[in-house]
Amino acid sequence: MHGLILKLNSMNTVSLSFDSADFHGKIIDSAKKRLGDYEDRSAARGATFLNPNFKKAGFQSNNHADQAHQQIEADVRKALRDRDAASSAINVSDGENPMEVPPPIATGLLAFLTDKVADHQRNATSTSDAIIIVRQYAELPPNLDINPIKYWNSNTDHETVLNQVAHYYLCIPATSVPAENLFSKAGYIISERRNSLSPAKARMLIFLHGNTRFG
Repeated sequence: MHGLILKLNSMNTVSLSFDSADFHGKIIDSAKKRLGDYEDRSAARGATFLNPNFKKAGFQSNNHADQAHQQIEADVRKALRDRDAASSAINVSDGENPMEVPPPIATGLLAFLTDKVADHQRNATSTSDAIIIVRQYAELPPNLDINPIKYWNSNTDHETVLNQVAHYYLCIPATSVPAENLFSKAGYIISERRNSLSPAKARMLIFLHGNTRFG
């Protein structure tokens, strides 16, 4: 969106006729009206930041770029906490370290601080890790010659958790065209002659019809 607006504004309209210049102005107004608030959307901000072609350079507003950076840090922090919680649960269920002595439980007036201190330590670790992971990615210059999905599938320089967050954002369709195509395909599959299909079978047929090109 940022590149489109810049390109339109950079066009020389001096030599254009009145009608052409008016049309040019309407295109700019329409683009700003339709896409002006694009960076206000959290999904669009996250996808732009995690696209190695753009990163922070792809934003029209520096404020939106900073918001995207903070947003991804929060997502990575949450993913790290979830991973640590799942790992702890697996270790307990597998009975690891059965002879390990549990930490002493505080008693007395300061007993209420035990859980708070432990939570603070876990939060501090995940927060610092998230800041480092996202900063290392953001400091690398954008690469315009790479496919974003291939980049995240093959890149081993970043934490796995950042890969997961990137795939979460980059799998979002940029437009509603795929959904509209899917509705059209559903109309061919669920016809008057096949109106007794169960919902489960209809969903499977639509899924197969829409994804055969990936097979």
